[in-house]
Amino acid sequence: MPGESQSRKWFPAWALAAAAALVLFAAYTTWEMRRANREMASLQQRAAQELRRSEALASDRRPYLEGLKIVAAPGTTKFALASKNSTLPAITAYWNPKMGLVLAAENLPAVADGRTMQLWIQPREAKPVSVAVFRPDENGRLFVVIPLKEAMKTGNALIINEEPAGGSPRPTSAPEWMTLIP
Repeated sequence: MPGESQSRKWFPAWALAAAAALVLFAAYTTWEMRRANREMASLQQRAAQELRRSEALASDRRPYLEGLKIVAAPGTTKFALASKNSTLPAITAYWNPKMGLVLAAENLPAVADGRTMQLWIQPREAKPVSVAVFRPDENGRLFVVIPLKEAMKTGNALIINEEPAGGSPRPTSAPEWMTLIP
């Protein structure tokens, strides 16, 4: 039967072409899916990095917002802690007896490795009480927010000196900055 042989020849060629087209489509779809997955993974990684960056910025911003509350609050007094060394800049203090204290300065010298700056409150009739330990940043800027502490309620002077890293239980060096609390 001549008609049968022709249809058998035509059918396998068509089936082969369809199978080849399906294989090519499957390969292209697989390639596109892998490319899309790589792009999605890259976007997820970038999103995670941006989220960490955003969280770090929010964390860095938090002390400034807390400090701004103290600076702008009614009853806040602004004054300077002068240094006994005339080459050192003054440290500006914003004192609110109900909220706490903000210290701000620029162009402070670097603190030596293994050393730190320590803030003391000098009560009227007692020994100085440690209130905070801090360091200026690598650009010499200082911005420290110190929440209200019991010793602040009876203090009449602020003293900043340099102490070993981590601070000391009592002052071990002469005051570098000092002022009476108005």
